[in-house]
Amino acid sequence: MKTLVILVNFFSAFLTKQAVYSILNSESLGPVEIVVVDNSADASEANLLKKILPSEIKIIAASQNLGFGRACNLASEKSSSDCILLLNPDARLLPKALKRMQQTLFAFPRIAAVGPQVYWDDDLTFLLPPSYPPDLFLWQPVLDSWGDNGFFYNIVKALWRFFAIKVWRAKRPVSVPALSGGHMLLKTSLVKKGTDLFDPSFFMYFEDTDLCKRLRYHGYKLLVEPRAKVVHNYNQSGGPAFYDFKKACMIQSRDIYMEKHLTSRIRFFHRLLKNRWKTKRNLYVPYSFTSSFCIDISPELSKNWLFEWSPNVDFIPSAGSFGHGPVMEFSESLWNMLPPKQFYGRIGNPDIFLQKYNLFSWKKCG
Repeated sequence: MKTLVILVNFFSAFLTKQAVYSILNSESLGPVEIVVVDNSADASEANLLKKILPSEIKIIAASQNLGFGRACNLASEKSSSDCILLLNPDARLLPKALKRMQQTLFAFPRIAAVGPQVYWDDDLTFLLPPSYPPDLFLWQPVLDSWGDNGFFYNIVKALWRFFAIKVWRAKRPVSVPALSGGHMLLKTSLVKKGTDLFDPSFFMYFEDTDLCKRLRYHGYKLLVEPRAKVVHNYNQSGGPAFYDFKKACMIQSRDIYMEKHLTSRIRFFHRLLKNRWKTKRNLYVPYSFTSSFCIDISPELSKNWLFEWSPNVDFIPSAGSFGHGPVMEFSESLWNMLPPKQFYGRIGNPDIFLQKYNLFSWKKCG
């Protein structure tokens, strides 16, 4: 079994180095070829990569920023590998992660892709959320029109939380509707079939959502393998200078995705439902923080709680940390990993479907 690993670098050479060495130090079912596509379009960045990476790593220096999907297409176009691992520069494999994903990917012929259990921090305190279900994106405009506190939106939020907890607590491979291109092992025979890996219409973001939707449409399964673990220090690649650029790319790619997959039937239901059951948003949260913080846990929750944080007031999606005891600490090291923006937090019982949460917010300044 041959595995092609693709990393797309954008002014993140030292993060890319960490990711590469996590691959080189991983067990594998066969040889591994690592290709780094440098999208920086900067000779000094390309030279730095050549200097700090082992000589066996293939580096492709693009003449311009191709975007994530097209860079992956370039790296994989002539590959004869059995599987392709996509890994972000700000992510790294933990021991045995690659081998466990390989074993799960080839356990059955209808499995097209496998992702790991993903942690946000080096101490494995916070789990990053499962990938957003592709079809939920198509209904987001209707959900937004109902308002954050609308009855149906509360049900959707509770279902999302239930799904996330199911994935976070899984001990065996669990079927999911989508996987992240930041850490995904793909079966080459199923995802390429003579075509590009990703739709080149997407510059960055949503290309993985689009791929997952197409794979599931053809009857293939996507799995999370919880015994394979990855640390993804999310949103570190490129640094703070590119936050606005990334945000603009996400909005553009979301519009492309909606236009591509929004069928006439869904458009009809959008028009029918968009102005019904409207509820005014209530964004009030009672506490706020401007630096690392600790939160007292109520006695009824102290034996079993789940703390979640999200940049979205509806907590779709959110990162989560299971715990017990009278205090939840959000440390300085965690605070420093956050990008500058508004965040929302909540604490609740992970075993209760609908409940009232302890809500609060904080703002990380740039």
